Amino acid sequence: MRDPRGDSLSREGPVRTSQRLLLALIAVAGVAVVVRLWPRPTTPLADGARDSTTAAPAAPRPLDGAGLAAPRPKAGAVGPASGGVPTAEPAPGIGIDGRVVEVGSGSSIAGAKIHVRTRQNLNGSDFGPTDAEGRFHLGSLPDDAEVTIEARAAGHVAARVQVNIAKGTPSPSSPVLELAVGGSVTGVVRRPDAGPAAGARVSVVPATTAREPAPDRPDSDEVEENARLVRDFSGEAVPMSGVDTLDLFEAVTGPDGTFRLDGLRLDFAYEIDASAADGTSTSPAREVRLAIGAPSPTVELTLRRGSSIVARLAAPTGFPIPEDAEVRLLRGGEFEGKADADAEHVCRFEAVDPGTVKLLTRARGFEPVIVRVVVAEGETTDVRIPLEPGAAVQGVVVDDAGRPLAGVTVTVAGAAGNETIWNRELRGGQTATTDGQGRFSVGGVARGRVLVVANRETAPPAGRVGTRVPVALDAPVAGVRIVAGRLGGARVSLLTPDRKPFVGEVFVDVRQESGASSGRGERVDGVVEVPPLDDGVYELVLVPAGHAWVRREILVRSGAFVDLGEIVLDPGVDVTGRVLDLMGRPVAGARVDVLEVPTAVMRTDEAGRFTIAHFPREGHVVVFGAEGFASEWIEVVPRADTPLEIRLGHPVTFTGLVRRATGEPVAKTTLVLRRPNQTPRRETRTRADGTTRTSDDYAGSYWIETDEAGRFHETVPPGRWIGYSDFTSDRASPIGEWTFADGETRDIEIVLPGK
Repeated sequence: MRDPRGDSLSREGPVRTSQRLLLALIAVAGVAVVVRLWPRPTTPLADGARDSTTAAPAAPRPLDGAGLAAPRPKAGAVGPASGGVPTAEPAPGIGIDGRVVEVGSGSSIAGAKIHVRTRQNLNGSDFGPTDAEGRFHLGSLPDDAEVTIEARAAGHVAARVQVNIAKGTPSPSSPVLELAVGGSVTGVVRRPDAGPAAGARVSVVPATTAREPAPDRPDSDEVEENARLVRDFSGEAVPMSGVDTLDLFEAVTGPDGTFRLDGLRLDFAYEIDASAADGTSTSPAREVRLAIGAPSPTVELTLRRGSSIVARLAAPTGFPIPEDAEVRLLRGGEFEGKADADAEHVCRFEAVDPGTVKLLTRARGFEPVIVRVVVAEGETTDVRIPLEPGAAVQGVVVDDAGRPLAGVTVTVAGAAGNETIWNRELRGGQTATTDGQGRFSVGGVARGRVLVVANRETAPPAGRVGTRVPVALDAPVAGVRIVAGRLGGARVSLLTPDRKPFVGEVFVDVRQESGASSGRGERVDGVVEVPPLDDGVYELVLVPAGHAWVRREILVRSGAFVDLGEIVLDPGVDVTGRVLDLMGRPVAGARVDVLEVPTAVMRTDEAGRFTIAHFPREGHVVVFGAEGFASEWIEVVPRADTPLEIRLGHPVTFTGLVRRATGEPVAKTTLVLRRPNQTPRRETRTRADGTTRTSDDYAGSYWIETDEAGRFHETVPPGRWIGYSDFTSDRASPIGEWTFADGETRDIEIVLPGK
């Protein structure tokens, strides 16, 4: 699935809408580093800027470019999800003059608030308001920076634009932000006794991102679900893809419990709920739709009486409960809260929403325990959680010669859910360190199939050692012999076109398709080395300064060090083009991103032009996207005499139901959308056993995943699409064909053919 807007949110504790207004989360399975092929220190890469939620609108202020702190929302105030902003004024820098107008009419919008973020100031600063002509001035901006400008005005939907400043020149030089006419939601929040709830925080997210509470599962399914919960005990945030931060809003109720949220999109559905300072919350108002003919709906929310849970841990006689025992509260299979045990081994949860929850207990030396609890509104539920001593895995860690290894970290975790391992880290595992004789004992392990990995980061003079592949065992077990050998790596010699050792800066990226470990590049006399690497298949991307990037596969087996030989570098070609909208107008500030090459990222200029320098002579997938537009994924094959012309449209919201001819919904299935007459890109990759596999890659395809009710929600670019139920075969028959207009919303029904 692709995210056309580039903004994504993650959330921890999805039951309450207010808990969803959190930071952006991006996980990349790879490590990247810049190396220089001459004797000087390496220069680390700066982290990319990440969009954050904007602060509540500040009071009007002069157009002097000062970055002032935005106040917290006052009672009855209206604003987006708030975040702190710096109190210090920025240093002198570059200025930008822009304008805010209404979509369609082009009328000036006076009094609009401007919020600006840069890589140097991620929280942002407030400017404005705009004058009678809708103009604003931004001062004190840094050079060589990407600037995000957001505009908000009463009665309008907020918008943003990206400005790229390079060598003192902003592009576009005079940005224009077009704001569509929006709607508002008014309402009241009441206490359980029906009185007004003053100071309650009201939160809004798009209804398409809100998750329904998971239904109760049959007992047969619950075993599998509980195993997943134990595996995911870390409580990691769940990606919330496709959510634009401009669609997230917060307000604080006034003394009479009323609130008003302005600037919401028309013909769009939201979910609204509220929470009080004591932690109590309301049931969400779902599918609150702002129709064009009715742009100001009213909602009423009532706080539920607070409930609490008292969880008492109990263990068999002679088995002490560790001080760091903890219980996590899960609702709908997702993390909602955590409580540490006190001196009496009791964990307490306050302000718990009523309904069915699960308590997941983890204590060293004991097996994980999951208890289902039904919480009644306004009641305290007392739960006894019996702990059972866990299984143990005991043994010794030795090197390739059979010598015991001291100081090695041994991790044991359930095999389910650890089929893919990143950086040799098992999820939900227990650890121990080997003693002077290489012995270890890991307790508190769930019985059954487990995986074992061993690792020692520093082991001079032999280098880092570890298990080259995870060891599968059945717990409990004793007398295990784990071999932690020296890990492999790779080297490659870079030569200039005249076959001299390359001297210059090289960006090195090493990644594994399965998400396993990766390494960093080091250089000696024109040779790039990448140690250490576990056994497996890797993709190595090298981006040498002034030359085209190169890709190579690395197959590491039995800890071997792989010599890739010599690579004669090529200066490549310059790929040029323009990014336009569907009306043929240039899209300034559009992002041009070569897939799988982290350094090949740029922005279009004011005329929508771009140049990708030193492009290899073979095809690569390039992603073109811009704020408010759907991204296009295109395989670019360089041609010296043909500049590219890329057309971007506004995202299409594509929802519906997948069912069989019998009427039965098809749950948890995956379909694929492809462009018609699309030619696949054939790729051959090496497997870990040395064999190869060939697959077809259709650039820009979209995968549709249905939920338990057979429904789906996807955002795609406009145009013609063909759907397939079997995306593994070239000869698959289409199941539907659709042509979407620019920016439309459509709900359809897909009927799958019989098996």
